[in-house]
Amino acid sequence: YHCLLDVPVCRNSGYVVLTDKDETTGMHCLGYRLDDTEAIYQAGIAAGQEGKCKDCTGDTTKPVYGYRATVTGTVKELGD
Repeated sequence: YHCLLDVPVCRNSGYVVLTDKDETTGMHCLGYRLDDTEAIYQAGIAAGQEGKCKDCTGDTTKPVYGYRATVTGTVKELGD
């Protein structure tokens, strides 16, 4: 949670949705870029265990790493 939510260069560069791993490289592929980064940030701090990021508010039952979110939205533009 710290790297995702606390580090300015990470937060300020925006968030993305990753697709499944490429079977050849074993790496995830970029799916979508998200415009509303504040909503992602707020959901992240609520989901993270307190003390695992600067603003995390979750109790000890919350995870300390591996943040995953379900995102619902509208695709505004398809890139290459």
